[in-house]
Amino acid sequence: MARMSRDMMMEVLLEWNGWEERRDTGIAREGYLAEIGRKLAAGEVLVIGGVRRSGKSTLARQFMEGRGGAKNSVMINFEDVRLSGMQPEDMLRMFEAYLSEIQPKGKPLLVLDEVQNAKGWERFARQLHETGRADIIVTGSSSKLLSGEYATLLTGRHLDVRVFPLSFREYLGFCGINLGSRTAILKNKARIMKLAREYLESGGFPKAALIGDARLRSELLAAYYDDIIHKDIAKRHSIMQIGKLDSLAKYFLSNNSRLMSLNKAKSAVGLSLDSVERFSRHMEEAYLVFFAPLFSYSKKVQVVNPKKVYSIDTGLRNAACFRFSKDYGWNAENAVFLDALRRGYDVYYHSDGASECDIIGLRGKERIAIQVSWELSDEGREIAGLVSAMKMLKAREGWLVTEDAEGERKAGGMEIHIVPLWKWLLRER
Repeated sequence: MARMSRDMMMEVLLEWNGWEERRDTGIAREGYLAEIGRKLAAGEVLVIGGVRRSGKSTLARQFMEGRGGAKNSVMINFEDVRLSGMQPEDMLRMFEAYLSEIQPKGKPLLVLDEVQNAKGWERFARQLHETGRADIIVTGSSSKLLSGEYATLLTGRHLDVRVFPLSFREYLGFCGINLGSRTAILKNKARIMKLAREYLESGGFPKAALIGDARLRSELLAAYYDDIIHKDIAKRHSIMQIGKLDSLAKYFLSNNSRLMSLNKAKSAVGLSLDSVERFSRHMEEAYLVFFAPLFSYSKKVQVVNPKKVYSIDTGLRNAACFRFSKDYGWNAENAVFLDALRRGYDVYYHSDGASECDIIGLRGKERIAIQVSWELSDEGREIAGLVSAMKMLKAREGWLVTEDAEGERKAGGMEIHIVPLWKWLLRER
């Protein structure tokens, strides 16, 4: 990178920051904003991670807007091509140009946006953090952002916020439904049930959720998928076999919510097992897919058994893959899986050889077992798998999530709650 003049640095910063005029930062996601404020107050570097286009930068801007005036915050966007090759000393010069030209009052907030594109950013962030010159937020589209590979200098000096595409509750808010009370839910029940199907079809990427034209929305989501494959995986990891990478990703997405054998995937796309394993790790790091292991107290058992594969977003999955049907059942399970991740559960599946349970969630001492059956065509089989999981977990209650069936069952001394998907996704706890 050629050395930039101070004027050029300020020109770049002015394009990305709203110092001269207030900018529209979209619909606020209050839960995330509260979490950002709470964790930043601890005095550590705050890392906001999540899949591309999930709203990380928008959340950072929304937080900046509400933090004592626009001039007290600055964002450096490392996706700007003019900043390609920027070194830590250049970052420091840009920050000092901001201090000199804008003259914030008190300690400013510095947002380093999409830092996976900037080498050495952690040295710059650590220097400012340790000297107390700025509060720092870092955003990035890699789950390995603060692994030893990228940021050993910040070990023990950061807190994390993981951002997902919209939850169903947030999606309803984007659709104009305010769920401030139980009365509001009952009043809008028919529309909420309709939107639950639409949510499974269109997913929760914020910008896509605001597009009413289904074809245009699908084109936008397909573009998101292409960017993840090319920019966040192939370019970042110097992968030359982009066609094979794309085929493997679409194979995983087409089989969302199913058990996945990497050997079978190897044969399906024509890659070596080593490449399949490596590409799979990169996809998970980019938040494109997740792999849920078999629940076992033995790590060896978890490793040798197949995992279930899930997509970051059912809308992106639908846009990227050729489908013969709407796949509501598989997408419903995917939505329940993502809901569990948003709520902080570690997620597994259960199998005793004779029966299976879709989702096991662990959060501290809490254990939860969930079976997802969209049409509930074989209630006995679904409940048998759920009861098996509950006995293993020593849980007295389990949940069977469906499209619209509702009720209570007792089986093997256990209580089974049958709940429609929309109610499950809107529950408070």
